[in-house]
Amino acid sequence: MILKNILSAKGSTVHCIEADATLHEAVQKLVEHNVGSLLIVEEDAEGKRPVGIVTERDLLRYCASGECKLERANKRHNCRDEPDDYLYELL
Repeated sequence: MILKNILSAKGSTVHCIEADATLHEAVQKLVEHNVGSLLIVEEDAEGKRPVGIVTERDLLRYCASGECKLERANKRHNCRDEPDDYLYELL
């Protein structure tokens, strides 16, 4: 399966959250948008840049530890996926 085929069926909207957001804020945003993951962004001189992704599963692993910053819960991701990439290459 190719990424662009998935995006054409699911849509291309990407929901983002700041890296210094709390886990609670991330959960609220996942529920609000009915999605399973959020792109984590950081502000720099050029604007916002993607630095990782956080998923529902990531948040579940940290829910027992109390409130902490997303940067401790997220998986760093190269954020360089292309529409013609095969799904198995992205996992």
